[in-house]
Amino acid sequence: MSRLIVGTMLVLLAATVSAQETDTVEMRTAAAERYLKVSGTPSDTKLTTQALIEAVPSEMKETVRLVFADPEFNKKLELKMKEGLLKHFSTRELDAMTAYYSSPLGKSATAKMDAYMAEFIPVMTLEVITALKAAKAKSDAARKDAKTP
Repeated sequence: MSRLIVGTMLVLLAATVSAQETDTVEMRTAAAERYLKVSGTPSDTKLTTQALIEAVPSEMKETVRLVFADPEFNKKLELKMKEGLLKHFSTRELDAMTAYYSSPLGKSATAKMDAYMAEFIPVMTLEVITALKAAKAKSDAARKDAKTP
């Protein structure tokens, strides 16, 4: 019985060490880069960028368009995306996501994502602005009530 327990522990230890060896920063970085190639970056998604432009006030539209057209901005954004991928996903998870986005089903879903985001971003922006205005009004009213003797 004790041999069985020791043997099981050794197998589990070996599996843990093996998993750690396949999830180095270098391997995760390579996996993140592969993922970004197949999933796309914000500069690849023109409809999403257009949706962002449409969601901002009129006086900011040209500025937002210029920002998203700037290659340096897009490099920074891609770097931040990669940093986030490295922080939150393992090599195996990144490889699984890459496999999905490389598959016919993943390619089909990706092709539809721009249109979805183009519809969703303006709606989300409007909802956030509406909620912020309501919260501000409530806060202002509470302050006014607190000042009234």
